[in-house]
Amino acid sequence: MAKKVTPEFAKKYIPFLGGVVLCLFSVILVFNIGAPARVLTYPFAYLFGVGSYGIYGIAYAIGFSFLIRNKGFKVKRFSQIVAIVIAFFGVCIFLSATVHGKVADYKAQFDTLKYIEYKGYINFIESNLGGGFVGFGFVNLFAKAHIALAYFVAIVLILFAVALFFIDKVKAFFKKDGKAKPKKSKPVKKVKELEENDYREIQPINNRRIENYDVINEASQLDNTPVRPVPTASFNPQPAAAPLPKPNNYFSNTAPGVLTRAFYVRPGMGPVAPAPQQPTFQQAMAAPVNKVEEELSPEEMLLKSNQEQTKAEQLELDFSEPKLDEQLVAAQPVFLEPEPAVVPQPIQEQPKEKRKPIKWIAPSSELLEELEVSKSLEKNMQVAEQRMEAINEVFNNFNVGAKVVSYVIGPSVTRYNIQYDPHVSARSVSNLVEDISIRLGGVLGRFEAIVEGLTYSGLEIPNAEITPVSFKEVYEALPDVKKHPTAVAFGKNIQGDVVYADFNEFPHCLVAGTTGSGKSIFIHSLITTLIMRNSPDNLRLVIVDPKRVEMTRYRDIPHLLCPIVTEPKEASLIMSKLVEEMNERYDRFADADGSTNLKEYNEWAEEHQQDKIPTIIVIVDEFGDLVKTNKEISNPILLLSQKARACGIHMLLSTQSPTTDIITGPIKSNLPTHIALCTANSTQSVTVLGEGGAETLLGKGDMLVQSPIVSRTGLKRVQGCYIQKKETSRVTGYLKEHYECIY
Repeated sequence: MAKKVTPEFAKKYIPFLGGVVLCLFSVILVFNIGAPARVLTYPFAYLFGVGSYGIYGIAYAIGFSFLIRNKGFKVKRFSQIVAIVIAFFGVCIFLSATVHGKVADYKAQFDTLKYIEYKGYINFIESNLGGGFVGFGFVNLFAKAHIALAYFVAIVLILFAVALFFIDKVKAFFKKDGKAKPKKSKPVKKVKELEENDYREIQPINNRRIENYDVINEASQLDNTPVRPVPTASFNPQPAAAPLPKPNNYFSNTAPGVLTRAFYVRPGMGPVAPAPQQPTFQQAMAAPVNKVEEELSPEEMLLKSNQEQTKAEQLELDFSEPKLDEQLVAAQPVFLEPEPAVVPQPIQEQPKEKRKPIKWIAPSSELLEELEVSKSLEKNMQVAEQRMEAINEVFNNFNVGAKVVSYVIGPSVTRYNIQYDPHVSARSVSNLVEDISIRLGGVLGRFEAIVEGLTYSGLEIPNAEITPVSFKEVYEALPDVKKHPTAVAFGKNIQGDVVYADFNEFPHCLVAGTTGSGKSIFIHSLITTLIMRNSPDNLRLVIVDPKRVEMTRYRDIPHLLCPIVTEPKEASLIMSKLVEEMNERYDRFADADGSTNLKEYNEWAEEHQQDKIPTIIVIVDEFGDLVKTNKEISNPILLLSQKARACGIHMLLSTQSPTTDIITGPIKSNLPTHIALCTANSTQSVTVLGEGGAETLLGKGDMLVQSPIVSRTGLKRVQGCYIQKKETSRVTGYLKEHYECIY
């Protein structure tokens, strides 16, 4: 069943679609490309010639106005439309008059339409088309007398059209005073004069004491009816049985706006006098007016009455004897029994409802890009063969019983496998590394005495061409996310295998390297891996960025435990809070059947319908700057590195100045995984790894990994993956769009 078009839909979209059609139609006619366009163009060209472009322009302007305002041009008068039509015909006549006499007849004139062709550029209609059949018809009519008559008629028509279009301004110009007549103002309705019978009585305000003159005005304006000011009339009330005190001025209950006498009797001073009979409104109008009161204004009358009342009360207070209340003297005090003290009951905490888990849909790896790998394998193989012969020649020259039997080409370096004779020590080869580097043209090499899983030693020499490792390739090679949710990839080793480890296993990490060594890109690859594989319910990040610009791309992602920290004082505070969180988690573990780690507690929480605790990973960039500006931050970091592993809090510390005053012995020993990119010197390499070698790295992600999880035999050389900024922006954009950031 077709959907019914609502008036709102029609009003909003039909003009817009009409504008699109008009604009496309006019553009097709102007460019006149292709057979369909020529079919549409020929009628306009035959009728109006070059003047047809005016029609195209008007059509485009109307269509564009529909696109912008959902309505066409607003023409105030019909005379303006007539003026446009007259001007158009005048232009057609003028154009035809300019080419009159150049052709024999109409057929010869319009045979020139075959020149309307577009070859590589826009070729407008030839000028000898003139104003079409319309223009030539009028020109031939006037040309029988003289061709100048056609020009005269065309110019007159154009001027007349202009005058007709601006008729209002033309009329104003030819006025005697040179100004247009002022617009007639709308007649003002005369207000009907109020007669005496139109005055109506207003509902009186009862039991209200006059505090100021506004009360009188309020009484007279309740019904929005004008009330004529009525002078007060004096009335003599009937005498009462007992003497009455001096009366006070109050509002009358009948005549609104009239100040009259009323009686007020204090309690215990005699019977109340009957209320006097008040006159009606007509009687009050006809009553004689007291001259004294007539001369006083309402404010003066109110002031006078208040003064009289105050004077009477003052006399009574000064000369009358104080009267004792006998009932008050005879009364006995009554003591209330004390209420029993209310013992506050302890508030029973209601069990918290289990939080609803997030419906997590991990970002797809399609957001990542594959790098274009150059075909450099053949060149690296040729260079490797030549270098293998050169290395064996060095061994023969120095009479060392060793030779290179094979080689393995990695992404950035090639490892040459060295086999020894039975009586030769590996130290004899390690002493020749510098000589080999000289024979190979000054290429720095690194000797690896023990290669895991092989009976050879290795000599690592840089490749002729480095092959980059894409982040997408490394990310897709990670293990199952259910078994290893916090697994991160370091890169590829020389054999081309992906080297990865789980944060829950290695649990803290130290990353060091000079500027340009690839340290920041490595950290970005770790963060992107974590937020793509884990939901905010399972993982929370704490990012400390003293440089303020490196980690801004992760701002407001749903995985953040708190906003990105940029100040050293804030960093020290957040580390102290993490220490408190660590202690609270261990207290909760003790209450949960003695759980010893985060995994056991989450299993217990799932069985008992409790909220799970997420893993927290703290990433500190430029740790050296934080220590230099705030040395107190080392204490909570040391506590976290010693005790936070079991409760699911892990750390990654990064620095470009790995010195002993920053990376102290206790911190280094409690960070079991060390990653060294290219360092400035061998001293820094020893500080990070405990041995030299990092100073000879190539940079751009070339690293040495020291971790018992990665290698048991010593250092592992890895080429780090390269992640582009646009890849990270796509992942964070997906997370910000689909999930809310709740700190």
